[in-house]
Amino acid sequence: MGKHSHHLLFDDEPEIQKINNLKINSMKRLLFYPLYIAFFAACGNTNNTSEAPKAELHLAISREIDLGPLKLEIVPLETTKEALLAGVSHAHIDKENDRIFVLSSFNVYIFDGKGRFVAKLNRGRGPDEVLQLTSFSVNPNKKIVCVLDMGKYLKFYDYSGNFLRNIELETFFSMDLHFADDKHLYLVSNYVGGQEDYFVSKYNFEEKKITEKLIHVSNSAYVRSTNLLVPNSFTYNDGNLVFFSPSIFALFEQRDSSMIKVVDLDLGSMLPPLNMANDLILENRSLFAEEIKKRGYVPQLLYAHAFKGFYFIGLDDKDRSCYVINKTKHNEVYSNGPLHNYLGLPEVESLSFPVGNQDDAIVLACNPSDFFNDLNEGSKIIQLGDTILKINASDNPILISVY
Repeated sequence: MGKHSHHLLFDDEPEIQKINNLKINSMKRLLFYPLYIAFFAACGNTNNTSEAPKAELHLAISREIDLGPLKLEIVPLETTKEALLAGVSHAHIDKENDRIFVLSSFNVYIFDGKGRFVAKLNRGRGPDEVLQLTSFSVNPNKKIVCVLDMGKYLKFYDYSGNFLRNIELETFFSMDLHFADDKHLYLVSNYVGGQEDYFVSKYNFEEKKITEKLIHVSNSAYVRSTNLLVPNSFTYNDGNLVFFSPSIFALFEQRDSSMIKVVDLDLGSMLPPLNMANDLILENRSLFAEEIKKRGYVPQLLYAHAFKGFYFIGLDDKDRSCYVINKTKHNEVYSNGPLHNYLGLPEVESLSFPVGNQDDAIVLACNPSDFFNDLNEGSKIIQLGDTILKINASDNPILISVY
């Protein structure tokens, strides 16, 4: 009997059919994350509101942009009974220490640098086990990974998946996290405007206390944060940490100990009327985004990544549009469709969303099932950049680092 990371059991099906049914059905439900979920209710000192240059997304033009020569690094993740991945929502590649970490179906899977499966975290209710992971962060200097379980447990593991430590948060329940240094984590609240007034806190995990709160709810157009779960709130821009929230139409960058707003995003008529939007988000946060989209507006951001001198911004519209802003000339804004259009990648859904950003690269996870209409088609040959791959619909995702 096979077991998948969703803990779905399969009885008498042939093994390949188990994998096929699981992976495609799961992909239909999960796609690539972010997910809309009715997440855990959360728990609420300086206001980070500031003036910043404005980028007018509603005036974007469709024109090819010069990203220079792009280099792709391709790593197919090994498919085993222990690691059947229904998409990847977050990935971290540590080349120096020969490790790849991916978040899939609320668990973390560990591979070596060539994509060979190493370990996954154990499911369960014990202090050394995990139930529902929403994010993780890696500290390559210490060779440890910290995962966020059930919004309130910080669990630390080594690079082989061995348990090290468990901390229960007493406040500031979170949906995302990021190592700030060897003693601190940035935590991202899962319910701003509810029981918490700040989007980010700096948490000393040695002393188990919050040392600073950053980015007040007043930075958002909404009285509460949306419930879009994103495990990629933090990316890097020329070595500086960049933060985005689905609920804030702006980007922030770490400067010393502060988070400074670096660009405001003007959506023009794509932004919903705020009285209507705030009424809807107070009435039912879990249905907010879909209700806003039904009315023809954009409810929130999906991602924000700095790459090749530009900010790449994903909007939660029907096309998952990607808007590109020149970092030094904010009045230069481009709109050429989903992310894959800019990167010369196949036009499949899993490549319309990044899953990581590091070493000046955008990391994406290509789902082989995207290339199949029929699960029983057999293998196919696909091309990613200069790489030719033979794939099956049941294969695990392929990580693509674009430099």
